[in-house]
Amino acid sequence: DGFKDNKSILIAKRGFDKGLYEIVGKTFYNNKPVIICREKRLPDLYFFGSFGKETESSGKERDVFIAFAQLKTLKRDDLKNQIGYNNPIQTSKIEVFDNRLKGIAKTFYRWFIDNDYTLISDMVQYDGARKLWDSLSREPSIICDIIDDQRRSILKHNTRVDSGEDFWDFDTKLWSYDFDKAHIRFAIYKK
Repeated sequence: DGFKDNKSILIAKRGFDKGLYEIVGKTFYNNKPVIICREKRLPDLYFFGSFGKETESSGKERDVFIAFAQLKTLKRDDLKNQIGYNNPIQTSKIEVFDNRLKGIAKTFYRWFIDNDYTLISDMVQYDGARKLWDSLSREPSIICDIIDDQRRSILKHNTRVDSGEDFWDFDTKLWSYDFDKAHIRFAIYKK
């Protein structure tokens, strides 16, 4: 399958068979099918990966789910009620286990957007996250709103955010190195 490396999380397939994990969607990454799943007792933690084989130290093979990214989310029903966003979830942490997998976070986010979720940014975004939100805001099929999370209001509708060319060259009205812009968030969703 080309995804397994020493940085991946392996989940035994029997966890799916026993109903501990559920598959919530499928998409493609680099023309290969991938699965989005979550652990039922932690429904806000999503894994992005594929099924494969793992050879145990005894030489016996077992079926596993090879997760190469995970996304921690937080339901934001307050933004559904006050602004009207559909299925709003805040992205609180995305972790890609192999940095050679370029574009994997964007593919992961796109699955949520394509499945009628509204993704809300976290309080602080560093360089990689800023570039991801910038890239998504440029797509013609996506709407990006800038919102004030304290007032639960839209500051700017259907706009682009600019992460700049270098890690220090970003729009300081939207981002900072500290929490002084923590109330400014981005909402992205399908047009």
